Amino acid sequence: MLFWTGMKMHEKRRYEATDMRRITEALNQIVHSIECKNVLEIACGSGEFSLEAASIAHSVTCIDLDDSRLLPSVRNAENIVFLLMDAINLQMASNSVDVIVFYNALAHVENELEKILNECYRVLRKRGELYFISSFGIDKIAVEATLLPMLKKQKIYFSLSQTKKFIIVQIGA
Repeated sequence: MLFWTGMKMHEKRRYEATDMRRITEALNQIVHSIECKNVLEIACGSGEFSLEAASIAHSVTCIDLDDSRLLPSVRNAENIVFLLMDAINLQMASNSVDVIVFYNALAHVENELEKILNECYRVLRKRGELYFISSFGIDKIAVEATLLPMLKKQKIYFSLSQTKKFIIVQIGA
């Protein structure tokens, strides 16, 4: 279900295993924040991050504009709900989510980022947290070129951490 075009089956399995290790490493960076919490993943793509987060979180809602890449295991998971939804207009109650995660998704939403952030702030609970976790080059560029300048301009407190593989921007709590 990943971007597989013309790879041999053993190459596909190796690629998927590498991607899952990356997701596990990302989750280890925020496990303290999502443990037993209600999590929203925006622009979930295949839902792999949501699938892994569901093993730690109380519940996970994942949204995307398209479900063509969504893994069947995401649809069948007990504590995951997938919704076709635009992040500009979240069909969710205000103050209903503990943690929102954008995992390698910033570049997909950066043109509408200000509107999406306003919706995120609306649905986040008072002590909620918002994470942008980026390991792909295009997302890292979007963090530096779009997200950080916007947060600074709006005087929104954030923390920025970097590991060898990730840039993580945390807003809130």
